[in-house]
Amino acid sequence: MRLIAKIGPKQASASALQAVPGKVIKVSLDNEDGNLVYSVEIKTSTGVVDVKVDAGNGKVLSQDTWEDDIFLNINKALMRPVFLGSSDKGSKTGYCTQDSSCYVSIL
Repeated sequence: MRLIAKIGPKQASASALQAVPGKVIKVSLDNEDGNLVYSVEIKTSTGVVDVKVDAGNGKVLSQDTWEDDIFLNINKALMRPVFLGSSDKGSKTGYCTQDSSCYVSIL
């Protein structure tokens, strides 16, 4: 898929950050309904925003906001925390469900 994308992850991140100020925590190249898009997750002061960026022209297509605390509280009964380590960039904690689906939060 990356060969089909006309922009790279750095360009997608830059476009997303122009729309939503914060810190990029994840970038992935996805196929959504036949369209190639970058999903750029940005940590803001109020939660995480998933920004969809067109992989062909770098245009921001949509923004989806959710708050870490709300997400984790809804799933708290089904999830167990897993400490993944720390570095100068912060601690990393993963949350895993019984079916081994895991979510990572950078604190």
